[in-house]
Amino acid sequence: KERTGTSTTRTIATGLKARLPKGWIGQFDYTWSQNAAGTFLYSVDSGGLAADILSGAVNPFVDPLLYPYSLDKYTVRQNFSFKQTINTLAVRAAGELPSLPWGAPTLNVRAERRFEGTQNGFLERSYPQTVASSGLTTYLGFLRDVRSANAELQLPLVARHRFPLLYSLDAQLAGGREEFVVPTGTPTMAVA
Repeated sequence: KERTGTSTTRTIATGLKARLPKGWIGQFDYTWSQNAAGTFLYSVDSGGLAADILSGAVNPFVDPLLYPYSLDKYTVRQNFSFKQTINTLAVRAAGELPSLPWGAPTLNVRAERRFEGTQNGFLERSYPQTVASSGLTTYLGFLRDVRSANAELQLPLVARHRFPLLYSLDAQLAGGREEFVVPTGTPTMAVA
């Protein structure tokens, strides 16, 4: 039998852009995104099938094309579903710093905060023969907080057109930091 699954992602994004004093530009962005996914699949109740083979109820040496028999009663149904959500806030600014005699350095800065959450996910198993193996596993949800910032500086080293065959010579410095705050604890809980 076939495996089926769905995955739906919804996203909303918005932003503001502002012209600031001294030629600087500032931006603010907010993005919300949610993914809901689910899978329905079939597998084999190998414990039930093995028990029936040992008892003689199923003969694995019989040709199923000549003597067809149904294995549907050994079909295990599994259903898995979960949702994930991401909320991102970002602030950016870019512009020139006070000019040096040979040119103006530029600076780009960004700060971002992202909340990544997963709601409880569920895996439901239904065993037709070995019913004791049936159950529901809950994958406990969590919220992760991600904070990041970076800056990039472009610094002119030589005035433009100062030397023949050299239009400009700049140094570029960049740095950033990303911090993850993650939950700890038990990631799953099984209920029979």
